Amino acid sequence: DSLCSSVSIALQYLPMLRLRLARLLHVLVLVSFFIGTAAFTANNLENLRCRVWDFIDNSGRNQPLLAQIVRLVFHDCVGGCNGLVNFDDHGNAGLSEPVDILQSLYEEEFASVMSRADFWAAAGGWAVVKGAANNAGGAVPPVSFFAGRNDATEHRVAPHLPNPHGGIEQVVDFFAAAFDFEEREAVAIMGAHTLGRARPEASGFRNTWVRNAHVLDNAYYQDLMDMSWHQHTFIRQDGIRNTQWVHGPGRGLMLNADVALWKD
Repeated sequence: DSLCSSVSIALQYLPMLRLRLARLLHVLVLVSFFIGTAAFTANNLENLRCRVWDFIDNSGRNQPLLAQIVRLVFHDCVGGCNGLVNFDDHGNAGLSEPVDILQSLYEEEFASVMSRADFWAAAGGWAVVKGAANNAGGAVPPVSFFAGRNDATEHRVAPHLPNPHGGIEQVVDFFAAAFDFEEREAVAIMGAHTLGRARPEASGFRNTWVRNAHVLDNAYYQDLMDMSWHQHTFIRQDGIRNTQWVHGPGRGLMLNADVALWKD
């Protein structure tokens, strides 16, 4: 409770992060309170943060739910931030778990004051802030929230995610088309790979990008430039051969799309 009551003040006075991480945070989290409906209040947003952080803290070693929520909101916003993901799209594999957890919380406490799309967006923003707060001595910018998203009732045709085996042009072109991002913003948001791990049943790849997969820091960029990466091919349970980059026997993970940020 003391953490929940003091976090807003703490976020405003902590020193700023280094530029690249700060840029990533600003790309992932939109700022300044704007209450979109009469029923929705700042207290609702604070309560949502405390509840989401409780779920993250209790989700297991290295807080796997943190990255799952961030991934869910990103995939939702590829189609328009509308509170609906298409589970028939293999790119959304593995998202049913965070959807089920958040839906339970949404129906219990927040359905009467905000859309599911707004709820997912707020939960994702607070998950990002949680990752930054997990960074020892790290800081986050003052965080706010823009409400007003509408829930979709049917799936839209969304841009295909970049091919993980592709290069820098595919990454930049995707983020320009889907979010109108500039190249620097595309490179910044790739740093979200600092959070969580790849699972063969979800993405076809395996392992974490960095050691502390629940901490949002600069480790993704540091490892990308400092480690000696080489390609490793493994056979998935479905018999398909997959190739990823590692920096030792079974250690680390980078996709072609990650390594391209450095090599290209």
